[in-house]
Amino acid sequence: MILATRENAGRYESIHPRFTQAFDFLMDYMLAGLKPERYEVDGIELYAIVSKDHGKLADHAKLEAHRKYIDIHCVIEGTEQIGWRGIDRCGRVDSPYSTEKDFQTFHEIPESWLVLSPGTIAIFFPEDAHAPMVAAGIVHKAVIKVAI
Repeated sequence: MILATRENAGRYESIHPRFTQAFDFLMDYMLAGLKPERYEVDGIELYAIVSKDHGKLADHAKLEAHRKYIDIHCVIEGTEQIGWRGIDRCGRVDSPYSTEKDFQTFHEIPESWLVLSPGTIAIFFPEDAHAPMVAAGIVHKAVIKVAI
């Protein structure tokens, strides 16, 4: 897991060949004007999901994990907390892994919490279970999905 500012995201481009294109999307587009929908950047290899939803209480947040994609979360408006726990420390499966959705949830609770304000990014790898969208109000955000 990596926590950084959007402006410093370029420091992490060497981790994955598609990170440059992902960070360009976050830097080039007027994010505040993006409506909630899916944005194709490079087909199924790289796309963005923009959402604008009410946050939930930490007690209702579920740890989720993905195997085929790296998630890059970027808050546009609002403040979001995202729980984190290493997947190797998640043993109680809530929903089994779905190959089609690249999604799995766990019963465990986060070990730590990140606070994302506008312009902050968090990068979650397959080994990072994360519980997004914990907030007191509405959160407008983009999640870039980067195929591994």
